[in-house]
Amino acid sequence: MREVESQAKNLIEFNNSTHTEDASRMGVYYATELRYHAETVDKYRSFFAWNVKRDKEVRDKYNAVEDTYTMLRERNNLYDSPIENVVEKYGYDSVQIARKNQDEFNARVQLDTNVTDASLLFTTSGRRVYREHTRELARQYRMQNQTYAVSAYAGGQLSAPMLVETLNNGNTAPYAPQAMSDMYSKEYFNEVKAHDLHDLDVDYYGQSSVGFTRQVVEQFADQYNRRLESYVGARDYLEETDQSLESIRTTERDLYRMRDTVEKLYDGEFEVPELVFDEVKKKKQLEETITLDTNIQVLESLHEELSL
Repeated sequence: MREVESQAKNLIEFNNSTHTEDASRMGVYYATELRYHAETVDKYRSFFAWNVKRDKEVRDKYNAVEDTYTMLRERNNLYDSPIENVVEKYGYDSVQIARKNQDEFNARVQLDTNVTDASLLFTTSGRRVYREHTRELARQYRMQNQTYAVSAYAGGQLSAPMLVETLNNGNTAPYAPQAMSDMYSKEYFNEVKAHDLHDLDVDYYGQSSVGFTRQVVEQFADQYNRRLESYVGARDYLEETDQSLESIRTTERDLYRMRDTVEKLYDGEFEVPELVFDEVKKKKQLEETITLDTNIQVLESLHEELSL
């Protein structure tokens, strides 16, 4: 869970900052790592889904975020609608009459939408200020929604895909708190169950009777390739900009362990280099490592049921 929190923090900071197109490789890395670790947590949470109750504090946070989202939607609707239609909706025969009764007009709009400054829409300069205010409120809402999503995920009331989607696009409507029993379906579990085969050696590697299906090995290979691609992009960006690689070392070490596990899973036709400790050789080896294709031709060499 600590890795989830760390990568969530990184992704929020990245998405709310100004950055170059080249730096987008770091955003891809943060999102990929966040999704991988959060989905792995979901895998284990699914075992206890029946025993987790919804948290009132999370629900209260959701209600606050939902209120802000609704207000922003109303602000945009008011801005986009012809002002003649707006004043008619609130009981005025003309814009001039509404302007003469500005306080009353604002009060009527506020009661209906929670928007407090609708009278700014009467003039060109006022509309500009209104729009700027709306953009600032949208920025605040995005961070509020992202913070809520992290809290809701930590409380077991959002799934990993919901979390990543919100952190990448916080301007959308918030996800309502979910019941674990609704989120963690058998289909979802099957999608994430192979994420951490490289961490199951204590449980499985000593038991020759335990096997992994072709589908499980394929899913693990997909995770390896996805993480490797985002890692290489982040590493190249950090090197190009003369930044430390320390922030991605954990992923690098995990990739070596994943590849070592793949070597155990495959039947020997694929030659995966042995792990080395020399930093220069390690870097070269990671760059040259095979990509585990998952098309049917490559998978023909797999055992139908792989036992370790």
